[in-house]
Amino acid sequence: MGTGLKDQNLRAYDDEVDLMELVALLWRARVQVLVVMFVALLVAMGYLLVKPSEYIVEAQVSHPNSLELAELVVLTLESSDDLSASSKSFYSPKEVFVTAQRELLSRATQREFVLSVNKSMEGASEPLKFGSFSGGLEVVPQKVGKAVTGLFLVRLRCQDEERCAGLVNDYVDFVHDKVRGALVADMLSLLSSEAQRAEESIFHIRKNHSQTVEDQLKKLDGMIKVAREMEWVEPSSSVLASDKVMPRYYEGYRVLEGDRARLAAQLDDEAFVVGLRSKQRSLRLIESGVSRIAEVKTKVSVLDVVDYAYPTGRPVAPNKKLVVILALMLGGMVGVVSVFVRYGIESYRSKKTVVG
Repeated sequence: MGTGLKDQNLRAYDDEVDLMELVALLWRARVQVLVVMFVALLVAMGYLLVKPSEYIVEAQVSHPNSLELAELVVLTLESSDDLSASSKSFYSPKEVFVTAQRELLSRATQREFVLSVNKSMEGASEPLKFGSFSGGLEVVPQKVGKAVTGLFLVRLRCQDEERCAGLVNDYVDFVHDKVRGALVADMLSLLSSEAQRAEESIFHIRKNHSQTVEDQLKKLDGMIKVAREMEWVEPSSSVLASDKVMPRYYEGYRVLEGDRARLAAQLDDEAFVVGLRSKQRSLRLIESGVSRIAEVKTKVSVLDVVDYAYPTGRPVAPNKKLVVILALMLGGMVGVVSVFVRYGIESYRSKKTVVG
């Protein structure tokens, strides 16, 4: 029994891993490990030679700070008293910039831009692919640490850095012109509706005034006719002294004809038309707003470009240092494992030979 226990202890001792023996084994097989690392390095170098470099170009944009935009907003809101609060907020610079951001991220807008680029460069160079452009584009807020600066970055990841810088700048200008065009068109449409409403009000005011005056003239004509038939030229003293309400023809047709002449003069005199001047003033204000929008619409800014995109010459991918380091680490790991595997196989074969 003592002999069997001793044999088991000896076998257990033989199965234990000796750290110094492993270090010595790796030292003896260092050439094998270095060869595997060198092969991994060659593979990495081949990958870096085949893999094209990728770049990120970006333009900085911010909220519009346009005096022309503020002027157009004031003109539009002053001329549109019936606008709701939600409609008025649409014209604030903040909301205009939010609209521009949505358009920057809109796939429909991106598709329109790609089509316009390909149409303008037809036959000149390789056409721009929508998938590569849309997939590499992003709009993100610029941060310093964790604080948001208020600026936004329009980024594009691609392989041709100079072309991508031009595409980013052209896309920002394309979106700017599209949003500005829609904004100005909406303002003009709103002012056009207000002008039409004002013109209709002026027409009805004049029509009502004319109808009222004509009705009064007809009544006076009837009274003048009665006064002439009764030969009432001037009002009699008894009529003037009476406290009773008497028909007007008792005043005499001369008085009535004088009243008629004064009333007929009011028919075409706009000074006597109630509410007309106010509506005419509103119409002139609207027309002034329309003409001013036509003057400054090309100067209106719906987003400010702080910094246009430009080539930096610094690729972001592939990361050559990281690829080389990973290749060496992976090669070293594979080399060490291969040494241990070979040692294990040789040990197994030697034991099997001894037992046999």
